[in-house]
Amino acid sequence: MQKKKSIGLIITATILWGVTFPIMKIAVVSISPVYLIFIRFAIASIILFILFYKRIISSSKGQILSGIYIGVFLYFGYYFQIIGIVYTSAMHSTLITGLYVVISPILAFFLLKESLDKKVIISLFLALIGLILITGILITNVNIGDILTLFSAIAYSFQVVYIDKYSKKYDPLALTFFQIIMVVPLSLLFLPFSGIQVAWNNTLIFSIIYLSIFATALALLLQNFGQQGLDSATASMVFALEPVFGVIFSYFILGETMGPLQILGGVFIVIAMILVSSRKTKNS
Repeated sequence: MQKKKSIGLIITATILWGVTFPIMKIAVVSISPVYLIFIRFAIASIILFILFYKRIISSSKGQILSGIYIGVFLYFGYYFQIIGIVYTSAMHSTLITGLYVVISPILAFFLLKESLDKKVIISLFLALIGLILITGILITNVNIGDILTLFSAIAYSFQVVYIDKYSKKYDPLALTFFQIIMVVPLSLLFLPFSGIQVAWNNTLIFSIIYLSIFATALALLLQNFGQQGLDSATASMVFALEPVFGVIFSYFILGETMGPLQILGGVFIVIAMILVSSRKTKNS
């Protein structure tokens, strides 16, 4: 029952994240990307602190430092993702971001000494083919947005690996808060390089509310609590649903489509994620 509940929590998080790709694509038309990150995570931090301040202020030094450490990778995941989505489509963004599911087990092998089997190697090969087809890197000029989004996937991979490590040791709620709060000063640090441009409108306000409350505070809570009750292989399998939801929502909200080669590339990436997620670990 606990495992089913944990899976349900992460599925809900992937749905919430899937919606963020078209919403971010819409939002960056009206607001500079780093400023959006700052507002999004500042609001999420305030909400979490108001709701759970007793558990947050009683956190140990280890909890605080672990959350802050993960928060650095979280920031760069969002930074490269939202800068990248300015220059690429929401569909490209969601599929390339989803590569963190394939990259995470490779990092876990080096950082956490987890097993690395043939499925991971095959998945990496399929994912690389998919990435080449989606970006058209061998046919046309490289899209800078796709490359930045790939950096985002790598940063998210580090975040997922360290959440897997620390969520079983510390209170997931406090861990979530310190991850989120770390993004705020990092955003301020990078603001001078991107500037503060904003044109307030109802769509932007809705986007900020959704991104702050649902896609950040709630979704990261669901992720941290969900990973606490799952091994990394099972968690990766569920995370593989995120790009599927992202493509679906990008189609219905933005009307985005992809060409035959890009669709084939997306299929390769999804197959790679399903394959790597189906592997067994010693904790499964």
